Amino acid sequence: MNEHTMRALPADPRFRLQAAGALAVAVVAAAAIGWWFADWLDATRQLHPASAQARLLEAFRWAAGAFAASILVLAAVLWHTAARTLGAGEYPPPGTRVLRATPVLEGEAALRRARVLRLLAALCLFIAVAVLVLGWRGAPLFSLTPTA
Repeated sequence: MNEHTMRALPADPRFRLQAAGALAVAVVAAAAIGWWFADWLDATRQLHPASAQARLLEAFRWAAGAFAASILVLAAVLWHTAARTLGAGEYPPPGTRVLRATPVLEGEAALRRARVLRLLAALCLFIAVAVLVLGWRGAPLFSLTPTA
């Protein structure tokens, strides 16, 4: 294959449909969580300030944990894709389903892409750890009562 011939990975219509379905489920879930959270917040407003603060700090910690978990999943996917790219010498690696036709990078271009993916995975790991530390150790910084 010469430098002007580029292979493309064709779009997968079934994967496109699955992605649209997953997006629709995520939108409905987000709306339901928003509705539930509004009710939860109204109930929290009725509590004694110390109880409300404790409840809000617990919610903050849960939110930090959920966010960190999702970022860790993203880091794992990025690292796995980088490893597959390094093994195959092409990006996207063989067997990858794509939403639209995607040019396949080979050789040094694919290796560069794998290094960027690994860097992004490491950055996601750092962010997840920072969020967990702030969520658990930094939550008292949001205290409503002054400390001496």
